[in-house]
Amino acid sequence: MNGKKVKILYLQPFEYFGDTRFLTESFLRISNYLNSKKEELNIDIEEEYLDLRFEGLPLYCPENLNEYRLELKNLLLNTFERFNFEICAISCYTSFTYLNSMEVAFMIKNVINPSCYTIIGGYHPTVMSEDFYLKNIPDYLRDFYNPKASPIDFLVQDEGELPFFHFIKNFINGTISARSCLKDKPQILPRRIMEDLNELAVLNLDLFKKYKDIIKKNGDFYINFTRGCLFRCKFCSSSIDSKMKSYRSVRFKSIDRCIAEIDVILRTKWLSIDKLMIDDPVFFPKRSMKREFFQKFSKFKRIPFKIYVHDRIELCSREDLRNYKKFNLIPGFGLETGSPTLLCRLGKFLGKNNSIIHAKKYLQKVEEIIKYSNEIGAQIIFLCMGASPGMDSETIKESTEFFLSKRFSGKSLIEKYPINLQIQKFAILPGNTFYENGENFLFSKFYFKKWWKIFDKEQALYSTLLKPSKYLSFSEAMGFLKDFLSKLYRAQMRLKNPSYNLPEYFFHQKLYKRTLELYNYKVLKEKSIIY
Repeated sequence: MNGKKVKILYLQPFEYFGDTRFLTESFLRISNYLNSKKEELNIDIEEEYLDLRFEGLPLYCPENLNEYRLELKNLLLNTFERFNFEICAISCYTSFTYLNSMEVAFMIKNVINPSCYTIIGGYHPTVMSEDFYLKNIPDYLRDFYNPKASPIDFLVQDEGELPFFHFIKNFINGTISARSCLKDKPQILPRRIMEDLNELAVLNLDLFKKYKDIIKKNGDFYINFTRGCLFRCKFCSSSIDSKMKSYRSVRFKSIDRCIAEIDVILRTKWLSIDKLMIDDPVFFPKRSMKREFFQKFSKFKRIPFKIYVHDRIELCSREDLRNYKKFNLIPGFGLETGSPTLLCRLGKFLGKNNSIIHAKKYLQKVEEIIKYSNEIGAQIIFLCMGASPGMDSETIKESTEFFLSKRFSGKSLIEKYPINLQIQKFAILPGNTFYENGENFLFSKFYFKKWWKIFDKEQALYSTLLKPSKYLSFSEAMGFLKDFLSKLYRAQMRLKNPSYNLPEYFFHQKLYKRTLELYNYKVLKEKSIIY
């Protein structure tokens, strides 16, 4: 090395919703790739990871704002005194982190280290880059910091490894082109996609080691073996209208590389987890690769944690289910709904297959998977949406028929078979076909289309407030959801399905009640709201 060094702070903001995930595909992959290029860069790299979700800060909300800012300032000052970072990379992986990512960026640029380069990446900077322009930043942030410019110097869109590597390379060479006028919008780095995933470095988990106790407590860890999705569901970030080009480009690591990364996780002595989520959109859609994976995975005699994967109904065979059972992998299937009509409105199938006939065959396959998985004792999960765009009286009738009609010797599907059906209230996320055009072709109404700019501890609930269709209100859709949930839990608890319990049921009902209260107050009483 030439004696030069660069100090990088990777910063994960607070998020309003979702599991507190440790994701390999964000900072860990970026750091690993950067360090694999040390010889080319000819420089020492010093890095630190700071995760604001686990630093004991107050909840980021209006009621705690003064206290939060004081404690955030102290945390960042202490970090800077110990680790004089020149570059701060901030993750805005989802829209639920947007407000806090801007708060942190302002604090760093205005208080901690004004000369520091701030660079932000993730899904939200890709699909909503204009939110990082000074004029579009919420008033409560601009009023407090009184900025002359956006606190963000550079935006990374789509994948991060290659853009960040080239950014660091230019930083070292002194060829970074800073904003000539601070009022300029942030510079968007050239978009670069990792075409060959085998060029990524094999995992090194050391960046996360400081949070080993948190990881052990939470028990979850996320990894990806592939990138991109074959399908174009209209509610998804791989939809045809998505700005995430990488999500529509399917790429695979070699099976040997995948097995090597599982081996790293097993051999990392400080890492203690209960659950490994292989978070690919579809777990090896190529059947030959799936078979090769199971063949080589068999070398592991004991896995001390559960492994979860995503699979597709139409791609899953009985052989797959037997292998999932044999190797103790738990597949999750995006069932979404029991309505053929709504499945088509969701764009669940490709091209000519997005038809009622195909949707009915799809639901027949669902029944076959339920029956066979129960026959062999394989644990599987079905994911469903509640109160989604496109839902109407017809789709409610169809879904009721699928789940509740007495067509199994006088019992309904949910009365006859143990089923792990996980229902989540639909949230309207930016940057997909539903968000861009759903109000036109589905006749839905999204009451808070830019909900991520609402500074409220219940921000996540605002993302769910919508009118599903022209003749179905939100409260009517929620009524069906609450009623179905009650019948589902009653039937499954009678079957002694361990996936269901009363505390969880009461949690969901309480959440739905609060969501309806928010709808009644913010939508029905405050009839005209603009965000």
